[in-house]
Amino acid sequence: MTAPTRSTSTRTSITILWTAPSNMGAAITAFRLYQAVGDGAFYQIYEGMDLSFPSVGLATGATYRYQVTGINEAGESTRSNTTSMLCAGTPGPPVDTSFTDTSRTDTVVSWTPPADDGGADITRYEVWYRDGLTAGPIDKLAWSGSGTMSDVITFTTGAALQIQVAAVNTVVEQHSLPGTRSKTGVYYAAVLSGAPSNTRMAASTLVSATLAWAAPEDSGGLPVLGYTVSMDDALGGPLQQIYSGTATTFTKVGLATGYTYRFEVKAFTAKGEGSASVLNVAPCNEPGAVGNLRVLQRSGSFIRLGWDPPLATGECPILGYIVMAGTSVSTLAQVGTTPSALDSAFNFVPASPDLGFVFRVLAENWKTRVSASFNGAAGSDLYAIGASTPHAPVALLRAGGTSSTIQLYGTQIQRNQQQGMRLPSCRWCSRIVANDAGTESMNWRRV
Repeated sequence: MTAPTRSTSTRTSITILWTAPSNMGAAITAFRLYQAVGDGAFYQIYEGMDLSFPSVGLATGATYRYQVTGINEAGESTRSNTTSMLCAGTPGPPVDTSFTDTSRTDTVVSWTPPADDGGADITRYEVWYRDGLTAGPIDKLAWSGSGTMSDVITFTTGAALQIQVAAVNTVVEQHSLPGTRSKTGVYYAAVLSGAPSNTRMAASTLVSATLAWAAPEDSGGLPVLGYTVSMDDALGGPLQQIYSGTATTFTKVGLATGYTYRFEVKAFTAKGEGSASVLNVAPCNEPGAVGNLRVLQRSGSFIRLGWDPPLATGECPILGYIVMAGTSVSTLAQVGTTPSALDSAFNFVPASPDLGFVFRVLAENWKTRVSASFNGAAGSDLYAIGASTPHAPVALLRAGGTSSTIQLYGTQIQRNQQQGMRLPSCRWCSRIVANDAGTESMNWRRV
């Protein structure tokens, strides 16, 4: 007869199989199974017609030997070759399988050893994978070795893989059995997405806010599947998710006017949620226009502006002011800001004296500061020249006159006495005539 083989085994039992031989001219009436512990003597443990037998009550980790014979009318056959079997079972599955996520191509697979080694030493672990997420055998060996983590395994960026870790012990090796596999884990050869870009407040009222954003510049190697929005309670409480979907805008209603809420927007891929784009939002309207924009002081080197705070704040505190300047309305551009609502004055330094500028001041609150899409209301613009009043003409003398005019002459005003601007005219002057003596003859009349 051929040697018996192992059918199954546990820590305390072995089930033995054998194959019926040719009856050699007479029907087989029974089989006998003999067992020995280690190098000890064989003893019969079974006689009957079954082709298998469970031997129980064995010692875990001990080696048992088996022989089998057949019986017919002619007697008992010679014994089969001896088979040695370890009394142990296959190991349990590895658990807690995880993957490193710091690379778009490489990963290290980690796991926790099985709770039950089956009664025999774990000799190695194997990492198996299947490309894609379709059903089918996970039959590609990626790595084999000892320990509880693999070496670096390289895959193609963007690939989706089904991965299992198999535990192999002495029983598995002796009988060429498959290792016991973990639950299937899914690994994506990618990293988590970056934060959504251009996150902003697209609109707001006193009780609502609309957020808008664009796709992240880097999705980590996988397509973006959607976005989540989370917010706090405006009192420093934990964030709670309030939206998940594919849209790139979201409106939250029922907000409290004047409170500042923290919003976080994240993109998610098959890998998971990526980095957050954070936006603080206070539901309110745009502030009104500043009042009484005026020149407080000026010279050839600066113009000091002043204004009154707006009467309408938009139901949010005024945070400061934006000062704009240009040589015309069409060239207005921001030239500075004030750090708080208490600063309602600004020094503007012109590039050169004797230039005229248009000035505009806009108030800022939460709505205008968190989104470039909104500005405070514009009030009246102010036109001013970078210069102060000129010095008076000197050494004025009367040279004549009539009943309606007075003729005067005086020393010419030097350029450095003109305070940064050309003299367009003299108050009360109708005509200025220079003479060769360095004086100016002027005919004055009341205008």
